[in-house]
Amino acid sequence: MITASGLVFIAATMDEKFRAFDIESGKQLWQATLPTAGMAVPMSYEYNGKQYIAISAGGHSFLYPQNPGDVLMVYSLPN
Repeated sequence: MITASGLVFIAATMDEKFRAFDIESGKQLWQATLPTAGMAVPMSYEYNGKQYIAISAGGHSFLYPQNPGDVLMVYSLPN
């Protein structure tokens, strides 16, 4: 997912990490550890003037020995 400000969010990896990159430089700007793999497309929304990024972390035990789950993680972007 790409935001209007040029942040690229991705969590479609097997290492249970959720990352943000700068679209221009490719530099990693942020990383968080998820409870299980976030094999979903992140989404963005705004509430009361604040932008949030959400990702569903569900894992896939048949692809990699991960803990399956059903967690929705939500992060707020700095102002």
